[in-house]
Amino acid sequence: MVGLIYPRLVTTISSSRLESMEIKFYEHPKLDELTLIASLPDMGRVGGLVPKFLIEHLDAKLFAELYSFDKPYVLSKDGLISHFPSVYKFYYSKRGELIIMTGEEQPHTVPELYELCNTVLDIAQKAGKIKRLYTTGGYQREKLVGEPRVFGVANQASLMRDLDRIGIREMGSEISSITWFNGLILGVALVRNIEGIGLYGEIDNPQIPQPNAAKSVLKAIVTLLSLPQIDARKISDDDISPPDPSSENIHV
Repeated sequence: MVGLIYPRLVTTISSSRLESMEIKFYEHPKLDELTLIASLPDMGRVGGLVPKFLIEHLDAKLFAELYSFDKPYVLSKDGLISHFPSVYKFYYSKRGELIIMTGEEQPHTVPELYELCNTVLDIAQKAGKIKRLYTTGGYQREKLVGEPRVFGVANQASLMRDLDRIGIREMGSEISSITWFNGLILGVALVRNIEGIGLYGEIDNPQIPQPNAAKSVLKAIVTLLSLPQIDARKISDDDISPPDPSSENIHV
């Protein structure tokens, strides 16, 4: 049954105005100790490629959708205006006790970003205790040599040992902040006493999809979580197709 929950997370301005955030559940999965993988498209769309590939290859099932009305624009076609929400989707997989969250874009405002991070954790905790959070993304470098490497951060010092064990390097000293969802979710998790690790694959061009960086990050996740072997080489052009230009903002 589809229904709305968490009234405190739905901000209603008035009966004639759009709600800022709405959640629909299709199922209510129950897991014991779960791992949450949550990231959104970023530089090179790495943060979108990784969860998409996991969803498809672990037969993950959609159980909830979150609609956020945060766009600072509307679409115009043939003189008609349309307004639509950003959609974030939640999947679960019994293989590995996983909750996977992703979407097609980052939030458009800082308040919406914070609300999204907290709501993602709320939805996952409704399914079970979060053992650890993983987020993913791209890490722009001036020059790549060979297969893209994976760099990591953690919200607790003890977690760096897990990264060291499989040869994941610490982010370079030139990085002092990680912005938007694929960074902030780690900070929100820290405040809520949830372990969090960020895995970022090297890219050399943030403007185009970077499947090789996604493959490197996938290999790291498979190793860290001891997931059923996934052949990251199977990422196809269909998996990394860029967004439809018609979904982009119109600049005059």
